[in-house]
Amino acid sequence: PVEIEGHDTIAAVPGEPLPDKLKFFMGKISRELELKSTGTQNVIGGRRTHQYVLSEESMMNKTNNPSNAIYFMDKWNGAFNLTAALRAPLFFSRPHFAKADAELWENVIVWEDVNKTKRVEQDLEKDDVIANIEELTGSPLKVSVALQTNVFFKGDFMFPTNKTMLFPVFFIVGFGGLTEDQIVDMFRPLTYLQTFLDIFFWAGPILALLLLTWGIYTIHKHAKSSKASFDRSTALLESEARINDSVVP
Repeated sequence: PVEIEGHDTIAAVPGEPLPDKLKFFMGKISRELELKSTGTQNVIGGRRTHQYVLSEESMMNKTNNPSNAIYFMDKWNGAFNLTAALRAPLFFSRPHFAKADAELWENVIVWEDVNKTKRVEQDLEKDDVIANIEELTGSPLKVSVALQTNVFFKGDFMFPTNKTMLFPVFFIVGFGGLTEDQIVDMFRPLTYLQTFLDIFFWAGPILALLLLTWGIYTIHKHAKSSKASFDRSTALLESEARINDSVVP
């Protein structure tokens, strides 16, 4: 398993909007990697999460990303040099060299069957490090890791058919996170608080609307009552005037 170490499982600052990029530390290779938002949102256990994947910058060579020079990322994009950390000529990449330089993919052919009728294809959506981060607390609720470990193989003039390449050795596939029930139980107090705040948030405008409606109704009713009283007073005056006109002096 790959240990993902960081800030007590907190990937972002609670209460603040999630940024486009997040940092996390992988203890096994003693370095920090970067996750980038895909813009995809998922609901897990009733909580809205934002999906992040391993950024392209984390896997670029030193020409495209100078900050990777300290890791001896001299040649390929999409293959991270682990030689200094593990003291062995190893590189990790996404499975089947997904999103890496085409040279790496073209130099190694893996077949799905023994008859070599169909080549194993890259899955650009699943072959990655994927984290689903809860938007309010910044906590990773679901994390999946799919990596490929490769050994560096250098071509030799004695074997002209061999190329300098990375040869896949094994895959690291792991899944972590909470179950749906655990997420519901853990976030229940927060869910209640959000519900209360939502009710409080909408209670003010609703109450104001009710008061405004009642005020308009009262004004309309008072105006209608005043008009009726005015009409009665006018009718009474007209009646008295007619009576006075009919009186003979």
